[in-house]
Amino acid sequence: MAYPAEEMKAEIEKLKKKRNALNHKYKTKMEKYTDTQYKLVFEVRDHSAGESIVKMAEEENCDVIITGSRGLGAVRRTILGSVSDYVLHHAKIPVLVCHK
Repeated sequence: MAYPAEEMKAEIEKLKKKRNALNHKYKTKMEKYTDTQYKLVFEVRDHSAGESIVKMAEEENCDVIITGSRGLGAVRRTILGSVSDYVLHHAKIPVLVCHK
């Protein structure tokens, strides 16, 4: 089934606005930390979220990965998988998981 081009364009624009809002939100939050080096990256890749985070951290030579945890229950996490769990077990650098 083909996805209508106009709907796809509208969805892409909506996602770009969301990305820009998130970028602005976190840049604003980080402005007060002038002694901290950081890089915000919003990118779409052809991998799972966890795999993409680990690969990007390696490519960018990151010192640490900080990720969140949505607090899924054990059953949902087992069925759906957990991005933070994947990152924690596959990253070669320290990972800090911030719980909800």
